[in-house]
Amino acid sequence: MTSLALHASGLALRALAQSLLAVTGPSFAPDVILRVCVVGSGVLELVAVSLAVWLLAQTVRRGPPLQARKGLRPVLPFFLTSFGALWLALVVNLIGLLSMVEQGQTLVAEQADRLTRHLALYGFLVPVAIAMAERTFPLFLRTRLSNLDLLRGGLLLLAAGLILRLAADSTGLHGVGGLGKLETGVALLLFVLASGIFAPRRPLPRQPVRVLSDPIQWHVISAYVWLAASALLLLVQGFADVRGEVMLAEDDAERHLLGAGFVTLLILGAGAYLLPGFARRPLRGHALLWATLVLANLAVVLRTAPLLLQAVFSASTSAALLSVAGLCGLLAVLLFGFNISWAGVAPRRFTEPTD
Repeated sequence: MTSLALHASGLALRALAQSLLAVTGPSFAPDVILRVCVVGSGVLELVAVSLAVWLLAQTVRRGPPLQARKGLRPVLPFFLTSFGALWLALVVNLIGLLSMVEQGQTLVAEQADRLTRHLALYGFLVPVAIAMAERTFPLFLRTRLSNLDLLRGGLLLLAAGLILRLAADSTGLHGVGGLGKLETGVALLLFVLASGIFAPRRPLPRQPVRVLSDPIQWHVISAYVWLAASALLLLVQGFADVRGEVMLAEDDAERHLLGAGFVTLLILGAGAYLLPGFARRPLRGHALLWATLVLANLAVVLRTAPLLLQAVFSASTSAALLSVAGLCGLLAVLLFGFNISWAGVAPRRFTEPTD
C-alpha cells in the first residue's frame, strides 16, 4: 500500500504542478515551488517503484524454492524484464524532469520523453500483459496453453528491438531504429501466435464457450487485433527506416495502437471478469460490457485513423476526430469504473459443499 500511495501521490503532484507551470509561465511568483514539486513527483514515483521491486524480490526470496513454483517459472523472465524496465523508465523520467527545470522549460525534452515512453510501453506494459495473459487466459477464456517457446523467443526479440530503438533515439541512426522496429514487430506477432486467442476454445463438460455472445471474449480478441496491427505498423515503419524513408506521425499512431488498443481493451475485458470475482460482487450490468467494447474500439479507430491516413482527412476533420476519440475513451473508462463499483450491490453468498 505504501508503494501504491507514493506512486499515486507522484502522479497527482506531476499532473497538478506541471499543468500550473505550463499555464502560468516562468513569470509566476511561485514558479520555483512548482518546479520543485515537478521534480519531487519524479522522486516519489521512482521511490515507489524501487520499493515495489524490493518487496517483490523479498517475496520471491522468502517463498518456496523456484523449482517448486511451476506456475511462476514460465513468466518470471517477463516480470523481471517489466519491472526492471519500469525502474529504468522512471530513472530517465527523473533525469528529464531535472533537465527541464534546469533549462527553465515546461515540458520534458523530446529525447528523454521518447526514451521513457519506449521503456514503459515495450519494456514494462507489453511483457507484464503477456505474462498475465499466459497465466489467466486458459482459465477464464478457455484458450489453449500458450506456446512457451514462441513467448520466450518473442521476449528476446522484444528486448533486442527495444535496445536498438533506444540506441537509435540517442544517436539519431534511423537504420538502427528500423532494425529495432522490425525485431519488435516480429516479437509482437509471436506473442499473438503464442496466445492462441484466435484458436478454438476448450469447452468443459456441460460448459460450452460461446465466444460470439460473450463481450469479455470480444474485449480480449479486440485487444489482440490491435496488438497485431501494432506489429504490422512497426514492420512497415522498420522497412521504411532501413530504406531511409520518412513516415509521418508514426510514433503517435504506434503508441495509441498499443496503449489505447491493446492495453486498455485488455484491462477493460480482463478486469470486468477478474475484479468481480475478487470482490465477490457481480457487475452492475452485463450490457455495459458491450458499451465499453464499442466505445473503446471506436476511440482507437478515431485516434489512429487521422494519423495513418493524413491524405484522406483535412486538418479540421482530423482535429474533430481526435477530440471525439478522447471523449469515447473517457466514457469507456467511466462506464467500466461504474460497472465494477459495488456501492449498494449485495455480495455473492458462497456456501460450503456438503457431502
